[in-house]
Amino acid sequence: MVEHRPWLLYWRGRALLPFDPVGSLPELERAFALFRAQQDAAGAFSAWGSMANAIVWDIAGDQRRLDGLMVTLDQLLAEYPDFNYPQIDWLVAYTAMCCLYLRQPQSPRLDGWKA
Repeated sequence: MVEHRPWLLYWRGRALLPFDPVGSLPELERAFALFRAQQDAAGAFSAWGSMANAIVWDIAGDQRRLDGLMVTLDQLLAEYPDFNYPQIDWLVAYTAMCCLYLRQPQSPRLDGWKA
């Protein structure tokens, strides 16, 4: 039942995230794919932020994966330009800044995310 319900996948991945970032990522990626297929903006942005955090928190992992997630974020922002959920906006902004600090600290986009 969980495999076909993106919010259940999402919350299972979120529950794993602090203890097992690597193990949480597949759950979050599946949730993200389902949210995108269902055109659920709130779910997609939530899952995006959590996927990126899983990579950030995986200290031994390949931080270059964040580059692709920033491209994905740009796509989400283009698909949902009016997205405005204060409970989710902070997660996306914080996570985007983490990604940029780790991978592109010279990026002028940092100022936009800070604002």
